[in-house]
Amino acid sequence: MEQKTCAETTVNSPRGTARDLNHTSSYETPTQNPEDEAVLVERATGTSMAQQARKALLALARTDQAARRTTDSETAGRHVLAENGLEEERSEGNPRHRERNTVTFHQLTEEPRLAGESLCSSQHASPNRQPTGLIKSMGDSTPAIATQLQSDPAAEPKGCHPPPPAGQESGGRERCIVVSQGKLEHSRKVQAQREHLALKRLWSRLEREQARQTQHQRREDQYAARLKGQKEAERREQESDTAGSESPDAEQVGDREKAEQWAVLVALEERRHKLTKAKESERFVEALREKVKQRMILKHSQLPALCSCARTFWETDPNTCANNCVFYKNEKAYAKALWNFQHALKLRNEESLSDPDREPFKSLVASRAVLRGIQDKLKLYEPSTEEDAQNSKLLEACVCLQLGMNYIEGEETSSGQKELETCLTLLENISDKDKTASVHIECYNQLGALWGNRDDHQKALEFLLKAKGVYEAHRAASPMAAEQWLLGNPASEADRARLLEDLYTHTLFYLAQVYGHTGHPHLSAQYCHDTLGRQLRANQFDSVEWALNSATLSQYYVGTLNFLQARHCLACASLVLQRHLEKGTIGATEDLIDKLKRSEADLSRCWCKYAISLLQASVRDDPRDPHQQLFRFETLDVAGLESCVTAEPVKDYDFAKGVFLFGQKHLNLAKRYYTKDTYASDYIAIVQDHSSLFKGLAYFEPSDGLKCRMHKRRIDMLTEILRDINVQHYLGPSRLLMHELAGVYSEMVDLKIVIACNSPSPQQITKINQLVARSVDWYRKFYDTFVDSKTGALYEVDNDILRSVLCARLYMAKLLTKTISPVPDAQASELQEALGHYKWIVQYCDSHPDKASGVFTDDELSVCKEMATLLPQRIASLRR
Repeated sequence: MEQKTCAETTVNSPRGTARDLNHTSSYETPTQNPEDEAVLVERATGTSMAQQARKALLALARTDQAARRTTDSETAGRHVLAENGLEEERSEGNPRHRERNTVTFHQLTEEPRLAGESLCSSQHASPNRQPTGLIKSMGDSTPAIATQLQSDPAAEPKGCHPPPPAGQESGGRERCIVVSQGKLEHSRKVQAQREHLALKRLWSRLEREQARQTQHQRREDQYAARLKGQKEAERREQESDTAGSESPDAEQVGDREKAEQWAVLVALEERRHKLTKAKESERFVEALREKVKQRMILKHSQLPALCSCARTFWETDPNTCANNCVFYKNEKAYAKALWNFQHALKLRNEESLSDPDREPFKSLVASRAVLRGIQDKLKLYEPSTEEDAQNSKLLEACVCLQLGMNYIEGEETSSGQKELETCLTLLENISDKDKTASVHIECYNQLGALWGNRDDHQKALEFLLKAKGVYEAHRAASPMAAEQWLLGNPASEADRARLLEDLYTHTLFYLAQVYGHTGHPHLSAQYCHDTLGRQLRANQFDSVEWALNSATLSQYYVGTLNFLQARHCLACASLVLQRHLEKGTIGATEDLIDKLKRSEADLSRCWCKYAISLLQASVRDDPRDPHQQLFRFETLDVAGLESCVTAEPVKDYDFAKGVFLFGQKHLNLAKRYYTKDTYASDYIAIVQDHSSLFKGLAYFEPSDGLKCRMHKRRIDMLTEILRDINVQHYLGPSRLLMHELAGVYSEMVDLKIVIACNSPSPQQITKINQLVARSVDWYRKFYDTFVDSKTGALYEVDNDILRSVLCARLYMAKLLTKTISPVPDAQASELQEALGHYKWIVQYCDSHPDKASGVFTDDELSVCKEMATLLPQRIASLRR
């Protein structure tokens, strides 16, 4: 029982030999008994699959056992060595023992019988039999073990060949078999890989088969469930058909009561859902109404009535409309109408501001399409009564008004004019003019602005005066009747009146502009003042724009020498802007902050202009209107700001100094924003204003020496700025600076002559001549800017500029006559140059009589002719 054959050992442990030799391949996995594997497969896949798996595993096991027996026999054969015969050959010194000692694998395959004997001997040998000798192979690097096979007839199995008889060439000696151990290991690894792949393929087939069976079972279950549902539905239908004929038992009565209770619950739930949906719809409509209302208030827009059932846009209610109205019990249609109006106005007022540059009127076109859709629906409406017809015309007129405004904003003025005229035509056919008052005013305002932009101010004035007449005729009669076409709360009379006043404010604003272009500045200023006052009372204005408009209005009053009104306008502008700045600029954009700073600088410049004009008017002692009235903005208290500067004519140096310092303070504030590097033109204008302040102050200075110093200060600041700018790039400002510099030097010449009296010193004479030369030089530079350098002819200029050019030649002639020279010839040469200027002026006026009449007066021209006649006699007397 202790002895087992190789085959039995291989069946019980297929990989025992490989583990004993420590050559287990990396591809091998632990295996178990094939019967155990079949049991596991049977549990996983079922009886039919288990039988197939059992057969496959048993066949695989038999194949593995046969391979193991072959491998073990080869291993045993390679380890057997014929000790006795080999020992004898070594002792005898047989030279052929080396050849038999090392037998290659090729020689082994050529003698199959000998190999077979070795294998059979290895398989059936007794386990207690041990080899009796060892012989090393010839090579040290590849050692081999040879085992001598001993012949044992009793233990030798059948079928094995006996050893060769004695006396043959082998002499009873066994062959030596040496096989490389690496090839044995390679054969084991290949066999292990084959086994692993076979098992892997088997399990893959089993898994695929299991998946197919699972899918098939799922389809069967679905079909069974579907068939079961159909049969159950047929059963219920048959039961319901037979339930009426059969007498209900207690169970059926209970089921019926439960069904009735369930139906009641379902009905209550549906009603609750409908009520909730109705409340949500009502809240949505109210929110939409408020949103549209707020948007219209901000944009000062108006909306017509939606239907003839209500007087105003906001009185339309689906719950109170007539049963033949499109909005009767139709919240969806009413909400859609509200949304259409809101969407059209949003497209026009908001989204149009963000349209791309390539499509600047994209939103206006979309809004126009919505309005056109509303207009088309109105044309299909057939009124049943006269009142409905009147309301329908009003509604269509308002839509035409909105379309006209849309076209005008889209720069399609012709189409806009047609729509506005259509609106007027529809309004004229309505008998109740109180209803159409507001729409009339808005339409007249739009037409007035349209014709004003076309520079047809007379026609624009006609429309605007009509708007004013409509306001005055219907304001006191019934201001609430026109609210059906305006935005706001229809129940609030104050809101209706306020919106009507807003329309009239726009009318006054347009009238102010038109009167300004038609040559009525007094009326223009009056309407501007009324417009600003109405904005203050309504508290609907932009602080920055209002302040700038008030400051601009003050410049008109400065020009008319109404310094009281001008000071009041400037003080109100300063107060409004100061209140706005006190709110802070947190969160404001850079553009807004820059706009505020610029507004402050512009207001300071207006104050400076006020001071300069006050000094100049005091110097000229211009007469004023004793009946001037002061129109105040009653809502603003500006007494403190008005006390900073006087509005009365300046009589002495002290008052002039106070006005000068006030104007200089505001000039320094303006220079903080208008710097020489960023705003060169404005900076030059500010420097010129500073020079004008010194000029006005110098007039009231009693000392001629101090007057010269003030004029010297003017020269320094004007020369500095003229030196820093490029004359070609800033030609206009440069001409003004040159002309003013020449005038300052001329005034200094007059002062020096007064100081010298009748006996000037040589130093005074030299100073006077230098001042004369500089003044003439600046006048010549000014004149040369108007002369063509190639032809020497004057450029074509306006009459105002032409007078300055001709007066420059006249002033040069006068200055040359003031030259003091002890040498008669030098004096005569200066007079000769002056004579040339006089003759040129006379010749130019004779050759251009049309221009001369608008430039020089007859007295000035007669003086030039007289000087051209007298100077030659004086020159001749000096040269004798």
